[in-house]
Parts: sequence; C-alpha cells; structure tokens
Amino acid sequence: MNRVRPTLNRLSSRLQLWLQSPWVDAIAILAWGFLLLRYWLNGQLYVLIHPNYFPLAIGGGFLLLVFGGFRIWELSRITKNLKRR
Repeated sequence: MNRVRPTLNRLSSRLQLWLQSPWVDAIAILAWGFLLLRYWLNGQLYVLIHPNYFPLAIGGGFLLLVFGGFRIWELSRITKNLKRR
C-alpha cells in the first residue's frame, strides 16, 4: 500500500501537467470539428441536432477545424522557436 501511493501521486501530477497543456485544447477543438462533420457526412447529425440547426452545426464544424488547425500551427511555431533558443 505504501508503494502504491507515491506512484499514484506521480501519475496524477503528470496527468495534471498534461491536461494543462495548450496542445490538449487544440486537439479537442479539432476533434469536435471532425466529429460534427463526420456525423453530417454519415447522415447521423439528426441524432444530436434538430434539422433546423444543421447549417449552424456544419458551419461550426468547419470553423472548429479552422480554429483548431490555426492553433496547432501556432503552437508548432512557438515550440519550434523555443527549441532554436
């Protein structure tokens, strides 16, 4: 029991650091965009959204892809510049 507790503390602190990473936000935004568009392309969007709101959901999916892609591009530039220093 005493050996397990430090391992759990170490794992929880690593998980907290990982969840605070800006990369997680960018990946989550991209994932939501892909998910909305995938449901639309497979004809399953009606399960989640009323048909009157399909154009908003589809537009939102595309915007999420753009925003997520821009954020990943921005983060990759920042990390590349930090590695050069």
